[in-house]
Amino acid sequence: MEKTIKHSGNNIMTVYLRNFRDSDAPAVYDLVCSTLEEDYDPTIFTILPKLWPQGCIVAESVSGIAGFLLGSVVSPGQVQILMLSVDPDMRHRGIGAEMMIKFLSACNALNCLEVQLEVRKSNINAIRFYQRFGFKLKELRENYYKDGEDAFIMTLEES
Repeated sequence: MEKTIKHSGNNIMTVYLRNFRDSDAPAVYDLVCSTLEEDYDPTIFTILPKLWPQGCIVAESVSGIAGFLLGSVVSPGQVQILMLSVDPDMRHRGIGAEMMIKFLSACNALNCLEVQLEVRKSNINAIRFYQRFGFKLKELRENYYKDGEDAFIMTLEES
């Protein structure tokens, strides 16, 4: 899937959405470490994509990895988004939304009944982003993150 976006000013850039490849692991790990506050074991990026390749989406531009979404099948009918990250220089250009659309399409192909995720209580932009796709706040988990911050559990249920 290809998405043409405005990069800066009138510059146009094409971003390709595709499934994760093993060779993406170093660049994806760097992106995740620089944009998300949690600490991740690098092996997650070589193990989980093999379990459900359609749930691991990379947004690639000519300058490299622009975004990454990792999902996992939790049980029949239930999927979890483990992480979604977009390069700060590439945000607000629709990359996250395009990855989410592709991901939700993969969920539909699985006849998924529920998609769940955790998001930092303070991450208002992410909460609003997910709400635009129909996710709802389900519960609060106190002291969820390593630094003691609470997390909202958000769910999207098939209607």
